[in-house]
Amino acid sequence: MIMNQGQFPTYKNLYPVQITPTTSIRLHGFEPDRDIPIEFIGLRPGEKLYEELITVGEGIMPTSHQKIKVIQGNHGDFQILSAAIEELISVADTFDGDAIKNRLHAIVPEYMPQ
Repeated sequence: MIMNQGQFPTYKNLYPVQITPTTSIRLHGFEPDRDIPIEFIGLRPGEKLYEELITVGEGIMPTSHQKIKVIQGNHGDFQILSAAIEELISVADTFDGDAIKNRLHAIVPEYMPQ
């Protein structure tokens, strides 16, 4: 599969995958729920239930393999992004949470402040 600049491969996942802390527990020689109890208590503040891997405006294109797609990434202007980040840093120095969230949303339209 040959891709062009700005394209990224993605695998068509058929089902959600739950990520748990059991791997690190096993790496230390313990067995989850036997040696160390695992309790799911819900999301913590700022924690996400899922991660958006594809954003609006990124074209999903098929490949020769039915389970592999190619994402055409958004092309941006480095100088514009660099200036926006400098503005974000300046706003962050004010410790104004609403202004910081608004600036982040201006840079990343998919960002939804909570």
